[in-house]
Amino acid sequence: MNRADPTQRSFITVVVLVLCGAAVLAIGEILSGSGLDGTSAQVLISAAAFSFFLLVGMAGQSLTVKRPQVSWIGLFTIVVAALGFIATLIATWKGGDDNGANRAAGVMALASLALGHSSLLLRAHRPDDTDLVTLVSGGTILAVCLLAALISLNILNHGDDSWQGIAALAVLYALGTLLMPWCVGSGTRAQPLPDRRRPRPRQHRSRSPNAPRPLRWT
Repeated sequence: MNRADPTQRSFITVVVLVLCGAAVLAIGEILSGSGLDGTSAQVLISAAAFSFFLLVGMAGQSLTVKRPQVSWIGLFTIVVAALGFIATLIATWKGGDDNGANRAAGVMALASLALGHSSLLLRAHRPDDTDLVTLVSGGTILAVCLLAALISLNILNHGDDSWQGIAALAVLYALGTLLMPWCVGSGTRAQPLPDRRRPRPRQHRSRSPNAPRPLRWT
C-alpha cells in the first residue's frame, strides 16, 4: 500500500482541521439553543466547500505526479477546483438571492466532482489492467462527465425536461463506481515472466601436480 506524500498528508491534515472546526461551531450553535444564524451557516458552507474543492485539487495533483502523460487533466482539475471554490465563496457571502451566482457555483461544483473522480480513476490505471477494468473505468468517466454536463445545462437553462437522461446516467455512474473495486479485485493481471537464467558452469579447480592425492580404500 502506497503512502501519501508529505504534501498530500499536509492537505489532508488541513481538511480534517477545517471540518473539525466547522463541527465544533455547529455543535456550539445547536447547544446554545439559538440555532444557526446567517453568518454561522455561511461559515459552515465555506468550510465544507473548502474541504471539497481541496480534495478535488489533491486528486488532480496526484494525477499529475503519477501519470505525467495526462498531467494536463490534473492541472485542469486543479484550476477548475480553485475557480469553483471562489465561485462558491461569492455565492455564499455576496450572492444572496442572486440566482446567477448560485447557478455558477453549482455548475463549477459539478465540474469539479466529475474531474476529481475522473482524475482518481485515471491515476489508478496500470499498464497491466485487464480489458474489463479499462472498459468499466472508461465508462464510469464518460458517465460522470455526461451527467455533470447534463445537470449543468438544466441549471443554466432552468429546465427539468431531461430528468430521464439524468436518471439513466446517474444509474450508470453509480453502477460503474460500485463495480470498479470488484473488477480490479477479480481481474487477472499479467504476471512477470520467470527468470530463466542459464545455469553457470561449474568451475573445477586445477590441482597442483605436487598436491597429495586423496586416499582411496580398496
